[in-house]
Amino acid sequence: MSVLLGALISLVRRADLVEESRPRSSGSDPEGVLRRSENEDASGDQALAAQDLVLAFVGALGSARTAVRMSVPTLHQLADLLTLTHSGEINRRGEAGGYSYAVHGVGCRLTGPDGVDIDVDFAADGTEIFDFWRLRLFGRSLPTPVDPAAGDLRSAVEALDDVLIEVRPGWFTVSGTPRDAFEGRAVRSDPG
Repeated sequence: MSVLLGALISLVRRADLVEESRPRSSGSDPEGVLRRSENEDASGDQALAAQDLVLAFVGALGSARTAVRMSVPTLHQLADLLTLTHSGEINRRGEAGGYSYAVHGVGCRLTGPDGVDIDVDFAADGTEIFDFWRLRLFGRSLPTPVDPAAGDLRSAVEALDDVLIEVRPGWFTVSGTPRDAFEGRAVRSDPG
């Protein structure tokens, strides 16, 4: 349930920011909102829905990361699941922190108690990375499924350049500051 709650909080915050940034008219529109054509509204709504999906994924990933790390004391980062699996200390499939996990190749799929799937691969340094396919997998697993078009997802990640870093074409990670903020930790500086 905490994954869904985190995703909903992210969506509400994003909706509040979007509403505050919309231009207001000075009188002829009874609601005080400048209106676009229906086609522009639909396109804009789809782009916002894709951004909301990406933000919900980031929030869900942070919640899952925290829950799994708290339940496995030897886990410093999610990528350690690969090491523990390869060493035989844990099974390829199991449960940790209320999430089912399935280690695959160079990644892991976490499924929350609500059935929401969060799938990531790991870079050589253990950084969690994801692509459009994983974002769509997450969206389709939500209680009310969301499956944005590829172009809308591309626009969403480009608009969220303060939250995401494209580590290679089509693959993303959460930038340090927002990732730490999602986990409620202060940003750590690199001593070296």
